[in-house]
This record gives sequence, C-alpha cells and structure tokens, in this order.
Amino acid sequence: MADRETILVIDDEPLVRDLVRDVLEGRGYFVIEARGVQEGLAAADAYAGRIALALTDFMLPGMNGGALAEKLLQIQSDLRVLVTSGFNGDSLDLPSGDPERLDFLQKPFTINALVTKIEGMLAAQPQAAAT
Repeated sequence: MADRETILVIDDEPLVRDLVRDVLEGRGYFVIEARGVQEGLAAADAYAGRIALALTDFMLPGMNGGALAEKLLQIQSDLRVLVTSGFNGDSLDLPSGDPERLDFLQKPFTINALVTKIEGMLAAQPQAAAT
C-alpha cells in the first residue's frame, strides 16, 4: 500500500501523464501532474506537504530531466527522482549520485516495471518523521 505518498509526474505528453496517474492512483498514491518544467517546479515549490518522488521525462521543452532533477532536489532535498527516456540512460546527461535518490527507467517500460522501480526507490527512502 502506498499510504497516500505523493508523486509528482512531469511529462509534456498528456497520454503518458494520464496513464501514469491512473496506475499510480490505483496503487494508492496521491499524484500531482505537471505538463512541463515550469509547471513541475511551481507545483513542487507550492505543495505544502512532502513529495516522495518526482517522475519526469528526460526530453522536456526548456530543460532536460537531469537539470530538472537538480532543481527539484534544491526545492526538496530528500526527494527521489525517477527520469524516463527512450534514449539509453548512459547517453543522457544525468546528475551522478545515489541511485536510491536518482534513477533512470528506459522507455518503453511496462506498468509493472514502473511500479516496481517506484516502490523500490520509495522503500529505500527513510520515512519522514510524523508531525
């Protein structure tokens, strides 16, 4: 059970956002959707709660997913970021670091692969202290 953890989904493709939202909400996550970089950064900055994970496409107008991941981590330092792309992850300019905090998922991916990757990243994340 996702225990209503919040996931920010940033993708400029409406069909992808809709599918990912439906899958994640069906698994019990609370999903915030953003159509692009600026909307995603604004949503992360404005959200009063804790975002457990951001899922972003690498190829976005205005900024790549690696640079976006760095900006999102400046907003919330304990955030997990999962970057997706049709390109091989080795060929992308992704920030290096802890794979539990920043990871890559090759497109096309199955729903099971997406959920497994997200659940693995969140399971490695220390639980926030109750307020």
